[in-house]
Amino acid sequence: MAMEGKIVKLTVIMNDLSVMGGNFKSKFKHTVCNDGTVTYLVYNAVGLPLETKKTSKSTEEVDAFFQTLVKDVNFFDWNSRYYSDACGGFRWEIDVQSDSGEHFNPHGYIKLPPNWNKFAALVAEFTGFPLYVTGE
Repeated sequence: MAMEGKIVKLTVIMNDLSVMGGNFKSKFKHTVCNDGTVTYLVYNAVGLPLETKKTSKSTEEVDAFFQTLVKDVNFFDWNSRYYSDACGGFRWEIDVQSDSGEHFNPHGYIKLPPNWNKFAALVAEFTGFPLYVTGE
C-alpha cells in the first residue's frame, strides 16, 4: 500500500499480555512527529502512566528517519494483520499518518511482519527508547 503525501506521524504500540484473559500487563507507546517531538510512554495494567520520556529531533532528522523506514523496512508492503493462535505474549499496532490525513495501520498478535527486527532497531535507535519485542 502506498500513502499519498508525506509521513507526519508514526505511533508504535506494544501490549504485553498476560496468559489469563488477554488483559495487558503493560503498554509501551513510541510516537514520532514531524515537528521533531519524540515521546515514549509506559502504562501499567489499568492504563495509568508509569513512565513518560520526551526528546526532540530536528524536522530534517525526522524526515530522514521516515524515509529510511519506507526505503529500508518497506513497511507499506506489510499486510494489515498478523495473528497467531498461541496464548499470551503480546499485541502490537503501528499507525502511520500522512499529511493528506491517510492512515496505515498494520497490527498483530504475537506474529510479526517481515523486517520487524530492522524496524524495531531503527525505531529504538532513533527514539533512544527500547522497542522490546523482536522477531525471528
